Amino acid sequence: MLVLDVREREATAARYTPSRSARREAEGVVFTSDGHWDAVAGLVRVHERHESGERLAEHDFVMRPWTEAELGERLERAGWGEVEIGPGRESRLLAVATLRAP
Repeated sequence: MLVLDVREREATAARYTPSRSARREAEGVVFTSDGHWDAVAGLVRVHERHESGERLAEHDFVMRPWTEAELGERLERAGWGEVEIGPGRESRLLAVATLRAP
């Protein structure tokens, strides 16, 4: 069995257009996140920082959101059968699939 929680394309595009920033502080740690929707590539590009005193960690990453049809097609092509896809929390899709019988 496979369970996936992935970003849904249209809701994610709306959430990160033109950009989205967050800042949180707790117990001496400061977290900041700046992301934007790259409409040409269909990707979310994010830069995150974690600061605590003299320590700093920075990360850049890319998220690829999916449409329900794209995700279903990809799972079926990979050999997964009985694919169920529905809305997850916020801007996400939840997929559950089982392997196709041989």
